[in-house]
Amino acid sequence: KVSVDLIGRCTTQRKRKGEDENAFLKRLTHINLSDKKIEKIDGLEHCTSLQCLYLYENKIKRIENLSFALNLTHLYLQDNFISRIENVGMLRNLRKLFIGGNELTEISGLASCNYLEELHCQAQRLPTDQCLTFETATLHAVSGSLQVFNIQKNNISQVSQFRVLRSLQRLDMSWNHISSFEEVGTILGNSACCELTTLEMKGNPVTKQHKFRDFVTLM
Repeated sequence: KVSVDLIGRCTTQRKRKGEDENAFLKRLTHINLSDKKIEKIDGLEHCTSLQCLYLYENKIKRIENLSFALNLTHLYLQDNFISRIENVGMLRNLRKLFIGGNELTEISGLASCNYLEELHCQAQRLPTDQCLTFETATLHAVSGSLQVFNIQKNNISQVSQFRVLRSLQRLDMSWNHISSFEEVGTILGNSACCELTTLEMKGNPVTKQHKFRDFVTLM
């Protein structure tokens, strides 16, 4: 369990003179618990004003005990041991989720996160013959809000499912297994990701093909 003492040492906000412990915890908006060898998300329930929570580089296996965090907008969970996105349905104000470097096999469980603007799920620890998959309900839920999407290093070869992300501005698909012009073309053009301004594709087989850059520019 995350102790009150640890929380106090992991925020720039300071306890006021005469302020009791619960009042102090209640007004905290930013807590940085990165690299603290934390194994379980617990002990934060009094931090009801929390907006940004940093939990990267720990030993966390589950997303849990965040039902109190209705004001949370930024959640940093990268480089843990999480195998499933769960218990985030109540985080309706979530704007940015960083969950790269975990053990996810599917991006799901975000059907209630209709205001999510950034999703960073790069470099999951996957078997070499398995690709990261994406739940249809999650993609449709964030289709009108998601602007930044980082899916690099996830053994992905098919990208047509991302064409529903109509507000997407930046897409990083570097170091995957995308091999054809046609596959890339499914997410470009007026009927797909029409707001896209930045497309990162380095390290994919398709980038070695003649005139790939010209193809993307023309699309």
